Formats: sequence, C-alpha cells, structure tokens
Amino acid sequence: MWRAYDENGALSYSFIESVEAMLPYYAARTLGGALFLAGAVLCALNCRATMRTVGDRVDESDRPLVAQPAE
Repeated sequence: MWRAYDENGALSYSFIESVEAMLPYYAARTLGGALFLAGAVLCALNCRATMRTVGDRVDESDRPLVAQPAE
C-alpha cells in the first residue's frame, strides 16, 4: 500500500490508511514481544531462586557415612 500510485503519480493510500491496514500485524507483534519479555523475566526469576536455594543448603545425602579409600 505504501508504494501504490495512481495515474497521476501520487500515492493511492494515505499513511493513516496504511497503518490501519497493518493494525492486526502490529498487535500480533506486540503480543509476541510481550510473551518474549515475560519468558525472559521468568527465566531470570527462576535462575535467582535456584541460586538462592542451592547456596543455602548442603546436601549430605550422597556423602558416605564412613570415609573409604578408592579402590
């Protein structure tokens, strides 16, 4: 629509008409960007929570009760 010319060489559509025609695509792009941003925020929160829980606890369940030399 931005490059459509009439017989006189003028643009066939105004800028506003072009933007109105592209509105559903802009809305889909905004929704996709919001989902991408939400995923990045969730990833950051998950990494922060993981680092806090792993640093606070010491897991002794996989340590042997008695020190044994390797064979």
